Amino acid sequence: MRVLQLCHKPPCPPVDGGSKAMHNLTTGLLKAGHEVVVRCISTPKHPMRTGEIPEAYRRSTDVRAVFVDTSLNIVDAFTDLITADNYNLSRFFSPDMDIELIRTLSGSRFDIILLESLFMTPYIATVRRYTQAPIVLRSHNLEHVVQERIAQGERNPLKRPYRRFLAKQLRDHELAVLERIDGVAAISSSDLAHFRAQHAELPMCTIPFGVDIEAYPLQPWP
Repeated sequence: MRVLQLCHKPPCPPVDGGSKAMHNLTTGLLKAGHEVVVRCISTPKHPMRTGEIPEAYRRSTDVRAVFVDTSLNIVDAFTDLITADNYNLSRFFSPDMDIELIRTLSGSRFDIILLESLFMTPYIATVRRYTQAPIVLRSHNLEHVVQERIAQGERNPLKRPYRRFLAKQLRDHELAVLERIDGVAAISSSDLAHFRAQHAELPMCTIPFGVDIEAYPLQPWP
């Protein structure tokens, strides 16, 4: 099986929970004998550390990154408020990434397109135009729940309503995107139950956070 893995930040080197979840899935698929091509977004918060990527990983995945400035932009946030776009998602869309995706899909055939997180769903339309391969969303979190918790903890009374607005937008988008994809790979059974309650007919499964225990050798008790 040939998989195109689209990541909202560099999965390698794995430096946090999200990148580890993506990286471990990549290595698991490779060890199982599948082919994996990685395309990712490099951001100011999560830059591509090219010099730290092992050569073996580079050869195995043909990993390529496109820089996207996802920094907070007040003008863009206000514009999205008027157009009803969700700023949390729209800031991950880039024409440069779109072009890279078109080149990749035009030059190769894939059996599955794997979207790592809701933040890569703005590219669904491009994927549909250039391949017949099924699209699977790997959901790392219920993003609207995360945003709701941020809104609850927001101390600024002026920002709190906007946070709640973003949370509602994310919830609506999560429901709408289920009509545009071919499957969901949830990271937990509770997330899976949520998605099944919304769209029972869609193929779904749980792919939990895999951990290579050999990478964490037992340490003597101090």
